[in-house]
Amino acid sequence: MANSTGHHRQNESQEIKTMQLYSEVDRIYNDLEEMGYARADQLNVEDVSKFDHYHYYGTDAIDEAIAKLNITSESSVLDIGSGLGGTSRYLAHKTGCHVTAVELQSDLNDVARDLTIRCGLAPRVRHICANILDDQHLNLGQFDFVVSWLVYLHIDDKDKLFATCYKHLKPAGKMYIEDLFSLAELSPNEMELLRNAISCRMLPSGDVYRETLKKAGLEVVEWSDVTASWTHHCHERVGLHKANKEKYVRTHTLTSYAALDHFYNAVDKLFSGGNVGGCKIVATKV
Repeated sequence: MANSTGHHRQNESQEIKTMQLYSEVDRIYNDLEEMGYARADQLNVEDVSKFDHYHYYGTDAIDEAIAKLNITSESSVLDIGSGLGGTSRYLAHKTGCHVTAVELQSDLNDVARDLTIRCGLAPRVRHICANILDDQHLNLGQFDFVVSWLVYLHIDDKDKLFATCYKHLKPAGKMYIEDLFSLAELSPNEMELLRNAISCRMLPSGDVYRETLKKAGLEVVEWSDVTASWTHHCHERVGLHKANKEKYVRTHTLTSYAALDHFYNAVDKLFSGGNVGGCKIVATKV
């Protein structure tokens, strides 16, 4: 069983690597070296936070989740799809809470664990490399909050995903989600772009999204449509990336620049088409 699960996780991890955002994940070390940090140096969380988030609006987005959920030093938090660990580290640093960070991709997880140790946050952030849908490392019903930023779009089986989140929450626990949803029927070209550039094979409508949460026993208490803001952000990001090309290539590589340029343009195109939206959701276990 363990070998089968590991093989399944490896296949899914390889598939998501079609998403160029996740290429050359150790480029963060180049950014830190540019700031004056050697590879073994202790790190300042605020400095690392400039480079370790894959979602929109960086630490501002996490501050919003902290406020909406009222996360405190007494809270236990499950961060699903934790990437380089930026969200988990910032949560622990800002509030003193304990975070379990679950990430499917082993290279991201390895870098995340290293950064967490060097930030002095290992006592408060536990990193696990696993598929949240079949992970056996977690005890059920132990978390006050489940959080996730732009990860659920990669997971096809939303029924199982939300049922899993429900099981991991304590009674009356809450979930905070930032994700994509469909505003209208997607064209074949948009579906192909979603699949190949963003590793997303299906995108539910808002109604379907809310119904799936409800079916899992999760009551949506807040749904915020942030499509306009994210559309602007992603379009602006394309221009900023091009404007900073010389510095980026000097710090990293031209190949890395081209990979991100491809990804940023794909996301910009999807949002600009008017059929892909963004949402922030707060749901409670009932």
